Amino acid sequence: MTTFTILVCLLLRASATLADDPYYQAASHHGGTGGTENTIECPYGGAITGVNYRAAQMVDQLEFVCTSSVGKSTIGPYGGSGGSPGSLNCPQGHYVSSFVGKSGSKLDRFGIRCRPENDMNSDGVIVGQFGGGGGTAFDELAFSIGYRPISIKVRSGSVIDGFQVTYGNTPISGKLCTSCNNYREEWAPQRGGNGGNLYTFICPAEGVITGIKYRVGSALDQIQFICTSSLGETTAGPWGGNGGTAGEDRCPPGSYISSIHGRSGSRVDQLGIRCTRVGQAGGSPKRDGHGGSGGTLFDDESYSSNYRRPIQIRIRAASRVDAIQIKYGNLPVALNCKVTKVAVTDSSIMAQDDGFEVIGLASGSTCSNQVQQLTVSKSSSVTETVGIETQEGGEFNWDTTLSVTFTTGVSIGATAEVSVGVSQSFGGSRSWSHTSQKSTSTESGSSLGTQVNYQGPGAAIVIGFMTRYKIQRDSLPVLYYFTCDAGSLTPKTGTINLNSKSYGKANFEDYHHRFPNAAACTSQARQCVAAINANSASSNPSKIEENFNKCFV
Repeated sequence: MTTFTILVCLLLRASATLADDPYYQAASHHGGTGGTENTIECPYGGAITGVNYRAAQMVDQLEFVCTSSVGKSTIGPYGGSGGSPGSLNCPQGHYVSSFVGKSGSKLDRFGIRCRPENDMNSDGVIVGQFGGGGGTAFDELAFSIGYRPISIKVRSGSVIDGFQVTYGNTPISGKLCTSCNNYREEWAPQRGGNGGNLYTFICPAEGVITGIKYRVGSALDQIQFICTSSLGETTAGPWGGNGGTAGEDRCPPGSYISSIHGRSGSRVDQLGIRCTRVGQAGGSPKRDGHGGSGGTLFDDESYSSNYRRPIQIRIRAASRVDAIQIKYGNLPVALNCKVTKVAVTDSSIMAQDDGFEVIGLASGSTCSNQVQQLTVSKSSSVTETVGIETQEGGEFNWDTTLSVTFTTGVSIGATAEVSVGVSQSFGGSRSWSHTSQKSTSTESGSSLGTQVNYQGPGAAIVIGFMTRYKIQRDSLPVLYYFTCDAGSLTPKTGTINLNSKSYGKANFEDYHHRFPNAAACTSQARQCVAAINANSASSNPSKIEENFNKCFV
């Protein structure tokens, strides 16, 4: 195992698009730009295995069925209540590999293809479609060969206005288990009436809700939710009007909202929260409600048992908050998570021979008949570097130290794998560098140096050098590992651009020339030997030998 001291420059490239990345492909947007946009990803590294819908002449509503190694869950519904209900599901052990349908200014028709869970390359089979006959046909089969749906952006209001799928080549995590019940979710009753428009949201990156922002008078006029995740703190909303007085209610550090309580009738009259610490079992005390005294009391506390928490929220709102409904599920909880390690998962990386670095040179000549000694006792050091550019830079919280690891089989004369690690404080900045020199000691740990003898009259030269290796690869797949103040977070996939320069062990070569007699030992030849320097060996040490031999022509 070779240890490296390296220079690191991390450039966060939040503007990069997935379409530029061979590990992700963003399909075209289908439909219009109306409605509200939501992004969904299946939890636990699972996959979409079906859809529940409402449809007639167009697609009115979509709800996505996710299956993972711990069981099933649903995300949605998005859209309105028109049309007739139905569902399409993949066979047991299969998942949705791509989508088909028709679209214009709305999503007119929608269907799914399914293939086996361990298959990332077959076309799959269309299991059904629903909706009307308007719009232009689309088929995303071409995006699914070697890829699968990773995330979906859905735009919806009273119908499904549009959607866009991002395909990635990340395999499903574990086996799909439709019969597993380790994951449990349940919708609490809707609190309030049926006025206003329907909105649905989930916290990004499996985050938790840690507070609310509101406007209240005699009722709940407006609501926002504060989410905390690996992305940091984000907000969802606001929904409702601008009446009433503004306020904010946050859980203490290390806590999150476990359930809500309040008062409701034809609207949400009052809303309050309960907070719990990560890993805490049992009930949590109520915090004061915000709003008026109308309506009837409600309390969702019973839905938060067995470590369940709010994972999806439906809001009905227009000039006020008309209704709220929460789905509770036992997704893992993690707070204040920061990236501390980036691990390259592509095992096919191969370092390329990139020439040589001269680390020491000594020359000498004599016209006497004595044996002379030539010593390289001190050498220059070398700097090994790793440069990283990440496309997910704006999506995560980054720790003040970061470890970057990868393994590579060096292609020239070595088979051992090497591991490179780096850590450097950079505070709140998202770019940093650290420079340090690599010792040019031999593998045994002794000081670098060598001695050679040469017979006079004659000349000799000794050169020490190290083979330089480079890696220059774009869009390498990685796993981002997190350290959390509380709980734990599943590693997230992503990509980086990697540029690395490293060195092998020190090597030495020496070259000799014997003058036939003292008369042949000319000052011109001796000056020529003395003038040879390391620059002439920058690309290949054999250049030294060539220049050395020219001194005696």
